[in-house]
Amino acid sequence: MLAAHEANRQVLVRNMFLALLGGLAVCGIVLLLIMKYYPYNKILPYIPFIGAIFSVFGPVLNAIEKNKRIYKSNVVPLLAQTLIDHIRVSETDEVQKKKKYDADISIYKTNPLFDFGNKINSEDLFYGQLGKTKFSFYETTYKYESGSGKHKHVEVQFKGLAFIADFNKNFDGLTTISVGKPKGLSLFDSFNDLQKVTLEAGEFSQKFDVYSTNSQEARYIISPAFMERIMLLSKATSKMRDKHVSILFRNSCMEVYMPNSDDHFDPSLLWETKVADVNKDFETMEQLLSLINVMQLETRIWTKE
Repeated sequence: MLAAHEANRQVLVRNMFLALLGGLAVCGIVLLLIMKYYPYNKILPYIPFIGAIFSVFGPVLNAIEKNKRIYKSNVVPLLAQTLIDHIRVSETDEVQKKKKYDADISIYKTNPLFDFGNKINSEDLFYGQLGKTKFSFYETTYKYESGSGKHKHVEVQFKGLAFIADFNKNFDGLTTISVGKPKGLSLFDSFNDLQKVTLEAGEFSQKFDVYSTNSQEARYIISPAFMERIMLLSKATSKMRDKHVSILFRNSCMEVYMPNSDDHFDPSLLWETKVADVNKDFETMEQLLSLINVMQLETRIWTKE
């Protein structure tokens, strides 16, 4: 899979450089003609030259986009199914994108973990089923935009990997795990019943704060095995200033939000994609899937029907 992609990448790079050379040659010819026939005009004759310069960037942008499209459509789905059992990659047609956008907005706009936002961008949707639990992963950016032009202000509420697991049976309450008090608690009256839950859990309690409408259920959910896996996940964000993994349990779902400044599954055009790069992209997904197994084994929360 990676070998075939590497061959395609090399062809794209070669064609890109040939197009660049051709474009630069055209720029040079245009500049020589301008200097010969319009030596005294300072602005107007140079407009075609400026246009020729911008046209040089076209092959670069096209090659980058095509390399990404080939990788995500031909390589990522096969790698996902090879490296992780029970996982699939979503369709990418416009109907699916619209449905997903609507679902994302509903998830974030009523989320106690985040402040209010009004713009969302999601990609790379993976989905599957582990036992009776359906799950999905996707990269997402949730932000609030206000103003326009020079006065436009953008505040990113979340950028990273979102993981949602549906256990098919509702939790009795709503529980959050975050560093500090969840940012969105004051947005909705329905979150007023969330109270801080004190856990005697050493390192976990020193790092994370737990809020819940059902303290007993929260203690059942956050078992020693669950804490151990969350601490492992938190190490992946330890180098990101003021960015931490956060988790929400509501209705029948567990939602985990892993902040990340890097884009997953975006191959380099100039450099070969290594196996180590691929494994790194899927490591976090495997760790998140392990949370499903922990939750399914915790019989105090529920019994699967």
